[in-house]
Amino acid sequence: MQMIIEHTRSTHELAKLNETVQTWHHKNFPDEFKPFNKNEIEQAFEKMFNKENVFAFIARNESQSFGYLLGYIQTRPESAFQYEKRVLYIDQVVVIPEYQKHGIGQKLMEKVNAFALKENINEVQLDFWTGNDVAEYFFLANGFNHFKHRMKR
Repeated sequence: MQMIIEHTRSTHELAKLNETVQTWHHKNFPDEFKPFNKNEIEQAFEKMFNKENVFAFIARNESQSFGYLLGYIQTRPESAFQYEKRVLYIDQVVVIPEYQKHGIGQKLMEKVNAFALKENINEVQLDFWTGNDVAEYFFLANGFNHFKHRMKR
């Protein structure tokens, strides 16, 4: 399959692709996540892109988009407890269902890793919701490891 991965700020395209992940989250955590609303999601992306540390890559060919990765660069200032640290944080990774298992997610991860190196950032972080076994398997296969547990009551 012919595919390119490139930077994007197309809120329209991202919102359209977001339906898959938003619907999964709403179905599995209905008290936390709203149903997919394309207009609201598009406005949320517009607001995100007002911040200079936010970036997105989109996977596409000449006629169609298959998925995207959205993230931001986070700088933690030095404190009495911790050293200063710059982290590239992956907030969302989406590949539409009919194109999953075709290497698109892998290509998006390779692109973000190259971007992190270019930005002189040596740590990439992400999180995912409990029960999303597909995401966990994918992230583990891409070299991510569990490093912190977050709990709620």
